[in-house]
Amino acid sequence: MSSRDGYSWTQAQGLKAGVPCIGAIQPPTTVNPTTPQTFDVIVVGAGHCGLTAARDASLSGLEVLLLEGRDRIGGRSWSSNIGGYPFEMGGTWVHWGQPNVWREIMRYQMQDELEVSYDFAKGINKFILTNAEGSQKLTHDKEDAIMESGLCKLVNVDVADRIAEIKDSLTWNERIGFEASVLLCSGGTLETASFFEFLHRWALSEYSYECIRYLVKYKFRGDGCGHWPCHQCIKVHAEVRNPELRQTVLGLKNVKGTHALVWTYSIGAAESFLPEHREFFSERLKAPYEYTRFGGIPAALEALKTVWAEQAVRRWTDVVVSDAPILVM
Repeated sequence: MSSRDGYSWTQAQGLKAGVPCIGAIQPPTTVNPTTPQTFDVIVVGAGHCGLTAARDASLSGLEVLLLEGRDRIGGRSWSSNIGGYPFEMGGTWVHWGQPNVWREIMRYQMQDELEVSYDFAKGINKFILTNAEGSQKLTHDKEDAIMESGLCKLVNVDVADRIAEIKDSLTWNERIGFEASVLLCSGGTLETASFFEFLHRWALSEYSYECIRYLVKYKFRGDGCGHWPCHQCIKVHAEVRNPELRQTVLGLKNVKGTHALVWTYSIGAAESFLPEHREFFSERLKAPYEYTRFGGIPAALEALKTVWAEQAVRRWTDVVVSDAPILVM
């Protein structure tokens, strides 16, 4: 299939409108115009962000309408194969430094399909640099050295350098005030604090000190324990993972052999924050006791009461070690 985007040329067929693309969509719509439909979410654009947003909303049980102006999905990330040669028409390289992209790669187990492309040990190793004095043919190693040197000089600006440039326009109070603010936020010295890091914070504050108060307005009420941000992450992780664990064990019958899952059920219950998850894993934990009579199971069920009562301030691993020692295996 081909997209209407652009043109392609081959020696055999010459110039043709459109570019072959596996992202081209047929039929162009799945919406029945004769049947009224109500949607919870409308996503405009079927690029990487739009597709993942539509998928996540749909998996959450929402009715989703995805709109795309082109005849293909992918947005700026699309590829083609022309004359047996693969062409990347948009996004080309990926790295785990791109967390959103890498998450999708891991989600669909595509990491084994990756290969190193930045390797000039074979093929053409040539970089042409053109300026007013003419053109130079360089290797890519020389290109990297030029880029590294120039960029390092460009960003080698610290707060002390900037203060030196504007010192004559500052009042004494202004200088003392913003130096204190910069040092507080950077955790460094004026010589080591990055000016670009400060500009990033300034942009987040909508380029106004008035908006900085929004960055320091809210914090979790932790009664001095200091663990609330961590516990929030743990809650999210547990509630994402526990439905998957529930789905995995749902089809397992309570017969001999499933006693090996007692420890799994105990952890599932201990890390649950929602009542329905707690009840599910507790019931699963009770079942093996009927034929094993293992005394650690009632002890674990009793210990879960303490674990759940302390969830706001302590991990279950700390509770069972200090307050409710149990052996479940």
